[in-house]
Amino acid sequence: MSDNKKTTAAAQTTDPKIDAIKDIIFGDTIKEIEQEFSDLLGLIEKHKATADEQMTQMRSTMDEMVQQMRQELDEHTNALKEEMTQKFSQLQDSSADRSSLGKMLEDIGKKLQS
Repeated sequence: MSDNKKTTAAAQTTDPKIDAIKDIIFGDTIKEIEQEFSDLLGLIEKHKATADEQMTQMRSTMDEMVQQMRQELDEHTNALKEEMTQKFSQLQDSSADRSSLGKMLEDIGKKLQS
């Protein structure tokens, strides 16, 4: 335990001469590494901004596509409802038998499924 305290105390109180020697030996290398690190951070930020912009555009496009699909579905549903109403009206007018009515309902069911 006392060895840990000595090591910690020694690490906290560094000699300015040792720092100067480190700067002489590793100074240029550390500066290069810091510059490369700074460049990498800048590149990361640039790519992050680009990715955020692309994501926003994709969301907008997806929202437009969903809205268009909803409109198309509504139009298709309304057309099917109208066709069904017309078929029922024709059936009532012609006093069709049960087998004809069943056949028409089957056809309408198949159309609704597709």
